[in-house]
Amino acid sequence: MCNCHVVWLNAAGMTLLKHLKSLFTRKSCVICKKGDVDPESYYNDEGEAVLVCRSCVPYAERRAMRKR
Repeated sequence: MCNCHVVWLNAAGMTLLKHLKSLFTRKSCVICKKGDVDPESYYNDEGEAVLVCRSCVPYAERRAMRKR
């Protein structure tokens, strides 16, 4: 195997691993840290998509999180 294949596998492997991990990890509310009940997606201050449960939506909107 040449070096070009090793670099490609490392770069693609990291993104694939991150994607698989996101599929199988339990999602929880960013604010209350409990399991999501009817989650809604918002953008946090850093611009990352985060999940907020139904009971924490008013707080998320007061914090000026943008709805996704």
